Amino acid sequence: IGLELDKNGFEKLLKKASEKGLPQAQYFYGQYLAESAKPPRYSDAAKWMTKASSSGDLRATAYLGFLHLKGSGVAKDTEKGMALLKQAEASGLYHSWHLRGEAYLSGFGVKKDVGAAVAQLLKSVDLGCRRSEMLLQVLPGADSKVDQSRLTSALKKEAVSGDRIAQHFYGVALAGAEKGKGRYDKAAKVFTESVDKDWLPAHSALADLYLVGMGVEQDPKKALELLVNAAKEGNVDAEYKLGFLLHRDESSPENQRRGFESVRNAALKGHRQAQRLLSLMLANGVGTTRRLTEALAWANIALAGTPDLEKAQQVLKPAMTPESIAQAEQNEQAFRIRLRREKEVSGSGSLVW
Repeated sequence: IGLELDKNGFEKLLKKASEKGLPQAQYFYGQYLAESAKPPRYSDAAKWMTKASSSGDLRATAYLGFLHLKGSGVAKDTEKGMALLKQAEASGLYHSWHLRGEAYLSGFGVKKDVGAAVAQLLKSVDLGCRRSEMLLQVLPGADSKVDQSRLTSALKKEAVSGDRIAQHFYGVALAGAEKGKGRYDKAAKVFTESVDKDWLPAHSALADLYLVGMGVEQDPKKALELLVNAAKEGNVDAEYKLGFLLHRDESSPENQRRGFESVRNAALKGHRQAQRLLSLMLANGVGTTRRLTEALAWANIALAGTPDLEKAQQVLKPAMTPESIAQAEQNEQAFRIRLRREKEVSGSGSLVW
């Protein structure tokens, strides 16, 4: 952002900060060495994690425990690894729970156990880990292939016990099943149970069913109510869906304005579909004034690496002056910085998990 991409420069600066004793840098540098360096430098990673942990960075303590479970860069020691993960729980962050889930999932120092992995990952999700959310939707089985039945069974067990997050993900698993017309009825039931316990993502999932009348009677007003409730609490998926519905209401400029604000909120939180829609709304002046410089900036962010980016640029740039194109580039950098800051605040944008 504001500079050419330079991985070597990135590593040198991170190493320099680590050598000067900054625990956060030591933690991120250790992670980089373990996961991004080619080949991985696990011994060096463990060294920096140890330094960061000794300075009180409990994320590093958790990661060091994970390395001991794997036996990567340090002696394989299940007892010590689990003790370090337990110690790291005091941080109140999701790292120790997610890493323990990864361990059970992959058999690092423990026997593979999807049920145990799910229990750990549910706690991690409750603490804000987005990667745990993704794993709970597609867990690999013993042969490193997707095993939906094992995942569904484990989620069902937790859902029946009353875990609101498990109820949500169990509903997601049911709705995604390949067979069974009654699956949406079951999904709607567990989504409703999760909604009743105020798990916001379930509001968005249940709204989808009310919009199309699957598993419940079609009720757009009920769907809108669910989305409004979740969006008010800052749920990014609900903000996007609410904005998408409102922006289509051509009979109400006020609804379109509200739709624009909702889409923009979701876009600034990193929602890729919202970023794409925001670009279109800015380009066409839907719910806001027409602003091509911002439209191009969001198109560059949302469509990066896709064939659609060239199409968007071919439409937007001919209608812009060289000065406005240059301004779009400045806007893009500013938006990217804001996106990064938003992720840092929410915790989902760390270099780890």
